[in-house]
Amino acid sequence: MVLFKSEANRETSLQLIERVLKQLGLQLEPQKTQHFRPQDEITFLGYQLIQGEARSHKEAKGSDVLEPSSNPDHTWQPLVQPDWEIGQVIYITSQMKTVTSRGNSLVIENYQDEKQKIPWKKIRQIAVVGKQRMSGGVFYRCLQEEIPVTFQRLNGTSYGQLIPERSFYLKHIAPMQWKQFQDPQVCLHWAKSVIRAKIHNQGIVMKHQKSQIPPYTHKLMKQAEGCQSLEALRGVEGSAAQLYFKDFGQRVQPFEFSGRAYHPPDGPVNAMLSFGYTLLYHRVNSALLRVGLDTRTGFFHQGRGRHAALASDMMEELRYIVDRVVLSLIHLKMIRKDHFMAAEQGGPKNRLFGEGYKIFIRRFENTMQRTFYSEGSQDHITHNTYLDEMADQVCAALRLGIIYSPRLIS
Repeated sequence: MVLFKSEANRETSLQLIERVLKQLGLQLEPQKTQHFRPQDEITFLGYQLIQGEARSHKEAKGSDVLEPSSNPDHTWQPLVQPDWEIGQVIYITSQMKTVTSRGNSLVIENYQDEKQKIPWKKIRQIAVVGKQRMSGGVFYRCLQEEIPVTFQRLNGTSYGQLIPERSFYLKHIAPMQWKQFQDPQVCLHWAKSVIRAKIHNQGIVMKHQKSQIPPYTHKLMKQAEGCQSLEALRGVEGSAAQLYFKDFGQRVQPFEFSGRAYHPPDGPVNAMLSFGYTLLYHRVNSALLRVGLDTRTGFFHQGRGRHAALASDMMEELRYIVDRVVLSLIHLKMIRKDHFMAAEQGGPKNRLFGEGYKIFIRRFENTMQRTFYSEGSQDHITHNTYLDEMADQVCAALRLGIIYSPRLIS
């Protein structure tokens, strides 16, 4: 049973369903495929459904009274079980004071002396960011529970991994990725999906600053959807960035900002944006590597040398995180001009240093651990958790041969 929001998208949705079923060696049976409106009476799996209530077919024959059906022991399992539903990735960052193993739980204590107990059976991976205090018992228990541990620098680059002997660490998804991203049309559809999300999410950032979404947001999203080539899409993305950063520059006083410049950054605001995007890029890259994806093979950005093109692709919908970090640091007066070293002071470029570097890292980590809501969804998760959910959804889309659907913030 498939429910559509509107009649308009029914036909395209049915085509998508048929394509997914074909990937699994299945097909719809025309004689058993029927269309109903919500107010119609439907007989399905032995039940009659009327106006949102259900009763068994036997009950329906013997009584005119409808009783809502209830079976709490029955659960529907998705076709592809996301890893983030099986267990969560725990990020050990500068927000944590101590991390120990006690009994059947991982115990994390922060600097406010608040403790959190997480059952080992609910953890599928641990990511250690920076030099954090962890007891040897934690690593021993990780090996026992077959939980991989990754070690990352503060900028997000990887030191290495602790991988149990019988780990489920690699998913062998890369061959599917290579095959599908050789198709220009597949690359175009994936790229349009993430660029539309990027434009939308940046529009929400401005909405929170201006009390309304900029008028160009929906227009450019529609233009992006209509693009017939990656080159045309890059043109729309460039126009969106120019308009967005023009609005952005009006909200960073007392700092000066005339537009995005990154080779090298021409001032404090661009220095913070470049540094933040670098942190996010490495964090996204680590999440994609953890599920076995080849991050040098992307669908929008061009791979070159050690550049992780797929990480650049997937971080597009998330750039708003860094933008919000920069705006909050400026509005809360947490960052000052003397936190930066300019090129004429001996540095290679404008960059954060000393206390300013630490302030930015702390704010970034704090933001990554905050929850957020998605458009059309009531669930809220942290940005750190979403990185792993996003990586799992990329794998699911590749397995099913469908287009990845990014999150639109609200």
